[in-house]
Amino acid sequence: PAVLSTQVGGSVSGAVWMFMSWWGSDNRRGPRLVDVLNGVIAGLAGITPATGYIDNSSTLILGLVLGFSSWYGAHLLTHKLHVDDALEVSCVHGLTGAIGSIAVGFLASTDANPKVPDGIFFGGSAKLLGAQCAGVAVAGAWAAFVTWLVLV
Repeated sequence: PAVLSTQVGGSVSGAVWMFMSWWGSDNRRGPRLVDVLNGVIAGLAGITPATGYIDNSSTLILGLVLGFSSWYGAHLLTHKLHVDDALEVSCVHGLTGAIGSIAVGFLASTDANPKVPDGIFFGGSAKLLGAQCAGVAVAGAWAAFVTWLVLV
């Protein structure tokens, strides 16, 4: 299921970006290719941490969440906060990677991988979610620290 999850997650997120590019902006002639590609990359970046742990129906849901969160995150950064993120890397890679990692705590299924406990949505405890959140926090802190070292 990991290969299928990867393909479906990227495709669903790309479809979300395609529709949002067309309907959610001033561009009424059709979706922009750059937006569709960013959506696919966002889906791939976000689904990768979860692929071996979630089932196919959860992949669809996570693909939708990744697509909408990265679209609105990119819109917030560039249009509302005026952050110059030309390729929308912060939302396409960073935000979706964090969401995908945390989603394991919610969507993990022993049907997809019997070696991992079920996530909260499948009757599991919050222990897996806590571990995933801690991992995201440590990775974020490490990235911030190393970035600070490079800039100083």
